[in-house]
Amino acid sequence: MTKILKRILTAIFWGGLLTVLGFALRFSTGDALQNFCDAFSLTGVALLGVAGVGYLRRQDFFSGVGYALQQAKISLFPFLNGKRESYSEYRKRKEEERSDDEVSVLPCVVAGLFYLAVACVLLLAIAFLR
Repeated sequence: MTKILKRILTAIFWGGLLTVLGFALRFSTGDALQNFCDAFSLTGVALLGVAGVGYLRRQDFFSGVGYALQQAKISLFPFLNGKRESYSEYRKRKEEERSDDEVSVLPCVVAGLFYLAVACVLLLAIAFLR
């Protein structure tokens, strides 16, 4: 089994746990089919949100926030002996620290789209059964 397939199956597993949790929260209220649809759509949106944050992280979207927090820590706690560095030095240091094995967002996208597709099928079933 390839590495990407293992990651996709892992994302589907965690999505399944989130779906069960979402269904359990609404178990006693309303229609069961509607509850399944809500649980699957919650999971699909959550997994796509995780993929979006992962994509932004890979694009260094949060590096400015990390730099600002580091500078605030140095200003508030000067006894920790933090050295002041420019933003370009900070980015260069973070690029060197970053591992080469970046986490791919593809598994979360695939699993999120799978759960949203199931939610759409359930939504169509609800529409045609009423």
